[in-house]
Amino acid sequence: MWRSAVRLSIALTFLLSYGSASGGEEKKAPMPDAMTGPVGTAATAPAAPEPRLVSLTVTPAKRTIMKNAMIQFTATGTFSDKTTRDLTSSVKWSSSRAAIAAIDQAGLVTAGDAKGTSSITASFQGKRGSAKLNVTIPSLVSVIIMPSKPALSKGMTLQLIATGNFSDNTAQDLTNSAKWKSSNTRAMTIDPAGLVTARAVKGTATLTASVGNKRGSTTATVSPQRLLSIAVTSSATVISRGMTQQFVATGVYSDGAAKDLTSSVKWSSSDGAAATINAVGLVTAQAQRGFTTISAAFGGKGGSLTLTVEPALASIAITPADASIRQAVTIQYAAKGIFEDGSSRDLTSACSWTSAAPAAAPISPLGLATGISIGSSAITAACLNKTGSTTLTVLVRDIICPKTIGRAGDAGKLQGLVKWPSPRFAKVNSASPDTGNAVVDQVTGLMWPADSNSPGPAFCSPGVVKTGQGAVDYLACLNAQKYLGYGDWRLPGRTELFSLIDFEQSVPAPWISAQGFSNIQAFFGDEYWISSSDQPASDSGSFADLCYGVVYYDKKSTGHFVWPVRGGK
Repeated sequence: MWRSAVRLSIALTFLLSYGSASGGEEKKAPMPDAMTGPVGTAATAPAAPEPRLVSLTVTPAKRTIMKNAMIQFTATGTFSDKTTRDLTSSVKWSSSRAAIAAIDQAGLVTAGDAKGTSSITASFQGKRGSAKLNVTIPSLVSVIIMPSKPALSKGMTLQLIATGNFSDNTAQDLTNSAKWKSSNTRAMTIDPAGLVTARAVKGTATLTASVGNKRGSTTATVSPQRLLSIAVTSSATVISRGMTQQFVATGVYSDGAAKDLTSSVKWSSSDGAAATINAVGLVTAQAQRGFTTISAAFGGKGGSLTLTVEPALASIAITPADASIRQAVTIQYAAKGIFEDGSSRDLTSACSWTSAAPAAAPISPLGLATGISIGSSAITAACLNKTGSTTLTVLVRDIICPKTIGRAGDAGKLQGLVKWPSPRFAKVNSASPDTGNAVVDQVTGLMWPADSNSPGPAFCSPGVVKTGQGAVDYLACLNAQKYLGYGDWRLPGRTELFSLIDFEQSVPAPWISAQGFSNIQAFFGDEYWISSSDQPASDSGSFADLCYGVVYYDKKSTGHFVWPVRGGK
């Protein structure tokens, strides 16, 4: 009864709490939503549990590889939601016998030199998977001898090669490890290194190479040597009347051998009026002009070569004759051959050129002479037993001489004759070789950086134009840094800079570059700052143009290159 009363009281309370105070109309309470929970309250669905790793599978499950081979293993994880995932790069790999098969953490196995079996294992989140790997050593399958079925003549030798083919489809040279044998040592012998020697005039032998329980063999034949052909050769096929020329006959045999048959063959000339030949192949040209075929015959074989006979060379004329050049200037000579019949031909490249005084004027094999030191030299061209000669005189060069700077009364004498040393410019290692090179002018004693393009260490901002003040600061930086090992660099004077110009050149840059310098600024608009005491205004500076050899004035705020200099005589 008590429980019934309680239930009735709860029911009445529920109805009264949701009833209407006016009119007594009953309102229904909203029903709780299965997704949102009780009325007026938002609920969150519980998260699905993360699938857990159930097992690891390593593939390939069982594999056999050869020693030193490589193979990739893969680890695949199976999860509680029945999905699979590649875990090769996530697992921890290990090998039970690393000496037989080592594995890296990417699953790549490298087999060693020994054979055996190793267990490859992958571990991850408490699970393990493994596979077996068997490493074997390849076995020798066969032995092949090369060359196959060789043919030799008595006295000939031939090197045989034994190649082993293995079960892993590789091949290996087994020549030195094989045991060699000849079945007929009277006909042919073979040494432990596979070198065959034919002993008889004819016969056959089976040659065998054995390695373990495998062997290879080939049949070799000794046969008489047969002459196949005769080749006739000569170092020259055009000669002049009265000249001689040696011809050579070479026999080519069936065994590949070549023999000199010059003194054994029978020589002949198809036109004895043009040229004759003696028993040992020496040809003498008889006519002024003509052709003949020189033939050699021996053992039923023959060979031939055509010889051209030209008129004899009467003289050689060298041009230009008795020339004069200045120091550092070159001159090209030509040699013209005058023949007996009055014809002529250029023999410049055929003649041998010499200079009697190479220190003063050396000459190249093609007749290009260079003036080095003041003096003269006889230039000779020799060709076809004739010579021609002429005299070359080397004169002093005109240059601007810096040593006249500052002397009273020398303003109009800046250009004078100065004897050039040989060579004039010498590229030398600086006091600090690791920072660059310098070039010394052995006429003036001035030292210049080999790089003329505002050079210097990176700290001094090299390779760019400078304003007037920038040039001063730049030189101060070079000296502070001991550029090339020196701390006394300065701007060159007008005559110092112009002393580098060869005024016989239409454009100075290529010539200056050939003396060991680089980055020459010698074109219109590319000028160098120079030191000067006669600027027209305090805010002006002097700069020199190496292209035209003139000096200009400009605002110090403009930019020009700097080519520092030091020293001097």
